[in-house]
Amino acid sequence: MQHLSPALHRYGTLYEGSHAPLNKWLAATHLLMASEKGMPASRIGSLLGLAYKTAWLLCHRIRESLRKANLDTPLGGQNQGVEADET
Repeated sequence: MQHLSPALHRYGTLYEGSHAPLNKWLAATHLLMASEKGMPASRIGSLLGLAYKTAWLLCHRIRESLRKANLDTPLGGQNQGVEADET
């Protein structure tokens, strides 16, 4: 069985072309998603031990990937309502 390079696992994803380790990407994603009001790149950089420019790039790519979601389809499906609670 052939061993695949770790770079191949990133191909075609928002992680492509980044030298940041995947665990930093996942931690940054978790911090952004778990924060109720968002989190600045400077804070993520200090928490993860990253330079500001690296943290900014991670945050920018994560936010950009969320923005590109297809919003034409309703969340609950066609003619279906979605109920949400703040808790």
